[in-house]
Amino acid sequence: MHTKRQSRLGKRNIDLEKLKTITIMIKEITIILISAKDCPDCREMKETLLEAIKSSSAYGHCRLNEIDSESDEAIDIAVENDIDDLPGCVIGSFSFCGKDGYTCEEFTSAIEETWKNI
Repeated sequence: MHTKRQSRLGKRNIDLEKLKTITIMIKEITIILISAKDCPDCREMKETLLEAIKSSSAYGHCRLNEIDSESDEAIDIAVENDIDDLPGCVIGSFSFCGKDGYTCEEFTSAIEETWKNI
């Protein structure tokens, strides 16, 4: 298999392996955390999420978007993802909610599955 190809625009060679690396670098997982101010359970979920992100193969490709539970955006996301308790979190097609509705392993698994399917 050839890893280089000539460009139609000239005689420059394009390194296909570098191109694959560039493509991978722009992939990103957006993790949405719906939380309330001064909520200890929300703080704990955020810490657990950060731990899961660091232990996943997608580390460096995850963006944590924390949204105030009072906002219209948070309410829309909660309704779309069947989140009926705080804190709430959406990772790809996975949703988590409530004080005891998650573990670090479950978050890591959701991140890995989402990363695999991007």
